[in-house]
Amino acid sequence: MKITLLLLLTSSLFAKMPQENADITSDHISYDGELAILNGNVHLSHLFGKMEAGSAKLTPDHSNAHFPFSKALLNENVCFHFEKQFSLHCDEAVVDFTKLSGELFAKTEKICFQDFLESAPLQIKSNQAEFQLIELDPSHYDLLSLITKEDVDIDYDTSFHLTVDHALFQKSGTRGILSCFSTSDHPCHLSHFDDEIFSEQITLDLNQNFLEFTNPYGQLSTALFPKSNQGACKFSAGKLSWDQTTQDLLLSNNVYIHDLAIGELNCSNTLKILQKEHLGKHLLQTIIANGKTTLSLLPDSNQKRTLTSYGTLMFDRDTLTIDVKSSQNTETKQLLFQDDNLFIHANEGSLEYALFDLSLKPAHLKLEGAVKLHSDALHLPFRCAVADYVEYFPSTRETILKAKDGRFVLFWHEEQNLTLAAQEITIKIDQETGKESFEGIGLVRFIFNQKEAKQLLNLFPRYEYAPCCK
Repeated sequence: MKITLLLLLTSSLFAKMPQENADITSDHISYDGELAILNGNVHLSHLFGKMEAGSAKLTPDHSNAHFPFSKALLNENVCFHFEKQFSLHCDEAVVDFTKLSGELFAKTEKICFQDFLESAPLQIKSNQAEFQLIELDPSHYDLLSLITKEDVDIDYDTSFHLTVDHALFQKSGTRGILSCFSTSDHPCHLSHFDDEIFSEQITLDLNQNFLEFTNPYGQLSTALFPKSNQGACKFSAGKLSWDQTTQDLLLSNNVYIHDLAIGELNCSNTLKILQKEHLGKHLLQTIIANGKTTLSLLPDSNQKRTLTSYGTLMFDRDTLTIDVKSSQNTETKQLLFQDDNLFIHANEGSLEYALFDLSLKPAHLKLEGAVKLHSDALHLPFRCAVADYVEYFPSTRETILKAKDGRFVLFWHEEQNLTLAAQEITIKIDQETGKESFEGIGLVRFIFNQKEAKQLLNLFPRYEYAPCCK
């Protein structure tokens, strides 16, 4: 038979306790003057909520008129049901009623914390935990903080699952901030649908619906096309900020992106990924990279193809185009395109992709502004050119150099002993033999004037060995 402690014990200690504020019942109760020992169906009520356990030991507090116990040791199927609709379940708990705090321990099953926040439900499981309550007014209490330790599992909004070493949840009304931490051997791990991220530290700002990662790496399910088989986007960065409201991602500090559709991106500053929702799946809409950024195209052969920007590089999904602009100091920080032993410098340009069976291939490169073209390998014949515009087709390696009205493209080829000035020059490579052919269009001449020769010499030191300049 359940016994109510308030009725069983008649000492002055319990006489001071108003029954409407605290109710304590159990199947079996004993009291030795120092501890109240309860066994079987223990129920305790306090202003902050209700507690249940298989057994309990209560330490009296003669100075408290509202609740005559200062501490409680609770064992066996311990449950806390707090006033603000959050709950805790554990195997053992030590509660300090004076400090409004508690320590929780797991023996057979993990400690389980559950709260129904304004943004989404939150569940945290761990082997150890500490909670701190706060008194909002004399009759209302709420959770201030929860520290969880040892093999922590977190589920948020049914779609986010985290495994971390320890975590701190700081509650604020119906929201809060969840900070997750790792050890050197075991980084924090977050999974969200097909997203998988490892990180030294993860912060979930549930007030702003915002996630922040320290030194993250992993893969993002961001895709260009919903039916694409190109897989997830692999990445690493010094920091990742993820806005769950807009689904925008901001990566910073030595950003690395590997996407089979676009290529590899290395960015020293910031890289932003904008997404849009389509048929329940988030698709990559725009990539904006600032600072030194190198795009390495993923070729079908062993040729090295890269596009390096020192200003802004932006990919747009609708046009399948990458637009690139150099920094303000264009003389020293021009963008650079490299295809094996071909180097092209310019102030700005664009790279167009073509779609083949839901796979992207770089199709057309257009650069403009102080264009400089040259080879670089010392063991190969040197060639160089200057122009106002250049078009390059990666699949055929055809190059078209153009000049503004009244100007000339200047081109020199060491092996061919070719000096060519024209309004437009086309360079083609035979796909079978690899042999180059050159075509001048418009007004064409095969000699440079003194000003043109000096211009090439200033830009390309290896040009000084050209016969016409000796």
